[in-house]
Parts: sequence; C-alpha cells; structure tokens
Amino acid sequence: MDLKRWTGFLAAMLLSVPALAAEPLPVEAGKAWTHRHSGIVVPATLAGTPRSNAVAFAADELDVGLSFDTERSRESLTIYVYRNTNGSVPVWFAQSQWSLENRDIFKGLTLAMTPSAFTPPGQRVASGLIAVYDLKGAAGYKSAGVALFPAGDWYVKVRATSTARSPADAASWINGVIAQLRIPASYGEPAAPVTACPSSLAFGTGVAGDVKATVKLGPGVTAPAARIAGKAWCSDAALGNNRRVYRPVGTDDRYLIAAGDNGNAFAVRSEGAYYSINYVAAGEVTALAPRDRLPKPAQIFELVDANRIGQSFVTWPPR
Repeated sequence: MDLKRWTGFLAAMLLSVPALAAEPLPVEAGKAWTHRHSGIVVPATLAGTPRSNAVAFAADELDVGLSFDTERSRESLTIYVYRNTNGSVPVWFAQSQWSLENRDIFKGLTLAMTPSAFTPPGQRVASGLIAVYDLKGAAGYKSAGVALFPAGDWYVKVRATSTARSPADAASWINGVIAQLRIPASYGEPAAPVTACPSSLAFGTGVAGDVKATVKLGPGVTAPAARIAGKAWCSDAALGNNRRVYRPVGTDDRYLIAAGDNGNAFAVRSEGAYYSINYVAAGEVTALAPRDRLPKPAQIFELVDANRIGQSFVTWPPR
C-alpha cells in the first residue's frame, strides 16, 4: 500500500471521517435492493418513507448506506450494511452511539432507552443492540435511535431521527423497520453492551521496538489472523473523536483501536514471540512493523506516519 493512500487512512483514524469519498450505489427506482453477498433485502419504502439515496463507502458492496426521507419528511432513516471484519456487535454499537451522541445538532440529548439486546429477524438469540434518545427539541428533533445486529458475516445498522415521534414511539418505529427488512436466517452470539474495563492496559516502561518477524502463511492462508475474538468486550481508553481502545474482557495482551463506526480498526495482539499490528479494512488487512512488546496506541500512529508499513493482504473475496 502506497504512502499517499495510507496518509488517507491515517487521516480517517485521527479525524473519524471516511478515508475515501462515497460513490453512488446503483439501485433501481421503486424496487427493493438486495445485498448480493448476504442476501439481505431492503425494500424501496420503509415505514411509509421512500428511499431517497444509496451510497457505497467501499467497493463491491462491502460497506453501503441507504437513506429514506423526503424534502417534507419530519423524520429520516438510514440503513447500513457492512462487512464484519473484527470486533463484535457491542464494539461497533458503542462506536455508533458516539457518532449519534456527538452530532452538533443533537446537543443536550439524553438516553431515553438504555442499550438493550433484541432478537433480529431470522435468529434465535438476542444478538442485536438498540438505544433511543430524547433530543428535547434540539434543532426541532424529538427523538433519535440506533440499532445494530449481525447477519451472517455482515452487520446491519439502523439509524433514525424524528421531529414528531416520542422516544417510545421511535423505539417501536425502529423495531418495525427492522421487521420489514428481509434477513436470511443466521446464528448470532448473544450481545451485551460494552462495559468499562476495570483497569487500563499496562504498557510498561520504554518504547516497543522493532522485531524481525515474518508472518508465515500456511496452505490456503492469504492473510494474518487479524481478528480479535471475544464474547464480552470492555472499553479501555478514549483517544479523541470517535476513536477508542477496546479489548475482550479478561485479556491484557491485545486490543482493538476502533475509529468511526463501520468496522475499520487497528488490531494489536500477542503472537507469542512478538506483537502484531494489523490495519483491518473492509477488503484487506495491512501489517505494520511488529513490536517486541505491547505498543501504546500513540506509537501505532507514529508507525503509520513514518510509513512503517508491511505487506497488504486481500481479504475479499474470502479464499
């Protein structure tokens, strides 16, 4: 990956904005849209509101958004579908909450419905999370909400705002919208909101230094094992904007730096003899120079800034 492109990724991580401009997503007017990889179907009209826009934030439908509103509409819906590349529903739900809570026009909002689990269509466990806010008339809005759930190897996110609905009505509205989506049957893990880590990571003294480590790929393996697994996650440290360190509960040798709310992150983990650092995006994983001890988050940004970038591995389509 060249330095110019990585500069864009670094800006995204630091500023929590998309690294690449969104492109129009081809849709047929008045027709439902089907996500070609997962089979998720989003109707052309949701809760009586027609689709107004469709965009792709990554190539090949790996990250898309469909908006539903009108010029005269008093409310707005957006449905996002993006690839599950790392982390978990709790992590990306917490990131989505931050994005909603920190919109300038929503100053003064309060939680009317604290994050709670729900069972998405086609599943048997409460693998999704939802929260609703009272906007107290901010910029004319009365309520807003966000919901996130897995659908196979994909995430579906619903974000909604209304100038007319109470928080309780907004919760019913969002649940009704989710019920209108056609989601193939799949299995998801029970979800619970992220909790605060009981203590911060200990990085020790000194600076994590270089190690001469080569990722050895076995037959049929085309990328390092960048995924950090965990059923329960805790929030460790806020890094400013929508960037935060998360780690699986009970671990102290790995962490995920999530930025924004669509799956892009740095995954840092012990590999036994060294610590790997991988930038995980929708369609590829890029390795940074490995360290001899757990690096501080600031050092990761320094590595990117210094172009200490290793090999990139295409992860889509899966092989």
